[in-house]
This record gives sequence, structure tokens and C-alpha cells, in this order.
Amino acid sequence: MNFVTFDIYKLENNQKVFLKKYNYSLDKTILELKNEIIKDFYQNQFNYINFMNITEKVYKDYGLLFFDKGLISAINDNYPLNKFSIPNRVFSFLIEPIQLETKKRELNNENKPKFKSRRYELKNSNYHSNDKNYVFNEDDFPPLC
Repeated sequence: MNFVTFDIYKLENNQKVFLKKYNYSLDKTILELKNEIIKDFYQNQFNYINFMNITEKVYKDYGLLFFDKGLISAINDNYPLNKFSIPNRVFSFLIEPIQLETKKRELNNENKPKFKSRRYELKNSNYHSNDKNYVFNEDDFPPLC
């Protein structure tokens, strides 16, 4: 029985309202849980959910990541749950649905970075000029031995 239980709450009129209890396998990711919640309660009106950990106790296990109090970072979405907890734990999360904007970046000649090759600049510059303004003097460089 490798399951973790999530109690999902929603904030309505400054009150935490219990929505549903999810039993999830430790092999699943947080993103899969978020997508299931979006389908169950929001009928795909939103494309992302923020999780806030409201569990009474923060579980910290040796060698594992943990859900700290407060907002859970989106960086953790793709980690499997076995990286965060051992089986038979109960976590409580407050959810906040949001609509993330997905911008498609168009690349054209104006947006491309303009890098110049250093080798190209040295060949075209007067770096290797034939001016002999410096006179070599052997006293400037004493012998090493």
C-alpha cells in the first residue's frame, strides 16, 4: 500500500471548505494530481492550480524533499511523490486556480541576439599593425637564472 492521502480545501469567504480526499500512488507526480483537480472541480476552465500546504505538521524524512508550509513551488510539479514522502501520510492543501498565459515567442531577425566572432574582429582590425614604436631593450627583461 504505497499511497499518500491529500485533503484538498478551497478558500470561500475566508473559510476553508473541504472539497475532496485523494489517495495517490507514490509513483505519480504532483502535476498529475493538479490536472485531476482541474478536471474534477473546474471543468478545464483554468490551466493551473497553486498549492498551499496547510498541514499541521511538516514531515521531514532523511534524504527526501518536503512540503514546507505555504505556497508549493511549481518547480516541484514534475517530481514523483516518492521524493517527498513515505507511504501512509496525510497532507492538506489549499488550492487556488489560476489561468497561466502561454506566450508563443516568435523569432525573427530583429529578436535574434547579435553576437560577433572575436576572431573575425581581430582579423579585420588594425590589431597587428606594423608600427614599431616600441624599442626592445634587454634590461627590461632580466634573465631568469
